[in-house]
Amino acid sequence: MAAQQAVPTELQHALPAGFKKLGGKTHRAFDQLAMDMESMEDVSLSLKQLGELMNNCTSCHAAYQIREK
Repeated sequence: MAAQQAVPTELQHALPAGFKKLGGKTHRAFDQLAMDMESMEDVSLSLKQLGELMNNCTSCHAAYQIREK
């Protein structure tokens, strides 16, 4: 979630609500993945979590794109 703190306020306000909702969920899930990897060291769980996260990534990148005006 630390990466979101670096996003300029003006950009944060311009982003669509759906993007922010999915992005926040994805960032929290990556944070959870990192904590689980560190504490459980369960490769199969980590790979499952990563697969689910990649679905979020591809969905978001397919739905939201910044186009030059």
